[in-house]
Amino acid sequence: MNFRVIFFVVVASVALIALFDRLRPEESAARAAPETAQAPAGSDQAPATIGGDDQERDPSVYTFRFSEGQRVEGPRIIRGRQGEQITLRVASDRAQKLHLHGYDRVLDLHPGATTELHLALAHSGRFELELHDPHVQVGIIEVQPR
Repeated sequence: MNFRVIFFVVVASVALIALFDRLRPEESAARAAPETAQAPAGSDQAPATIGGDDQERDPSVYTFRFSEGQRVEGPRIIRGRQGEQITLRVASDRAQKLHLHGYDRVLDLHPGATTELHLALAHSGRFELELHDPHVQVGIIEVQPR
């Protein structure tokens, strides 16, 4: 084999490995051990616990809290299997809409109120949770096929 070909294969392999490592999805599964989220800047609230009591009682219930258009509580990625049922329990400090792309479900959020979305994971794929004001992605639901 020609030295140039070997050199090209080695350089390309190293570049692909580095690119894969840099772009792979986060490994923080929603059903993993609780982690700590930061309170919004300037807030006197203690950090919120992700994966709190709701998830300990029922692993299919996920609690989210939004403050000033940002997620301050709740998992970044929810992983499930096609056919499972999940519940999103969502609270916000302002009126806004939470949109689940792919399932085309919209939750109207109201300040001080908790809104629930009961969802059958019928479609496999990766679906974005987005706050429509200020149009920011706040989470992902990954649904594995049966």
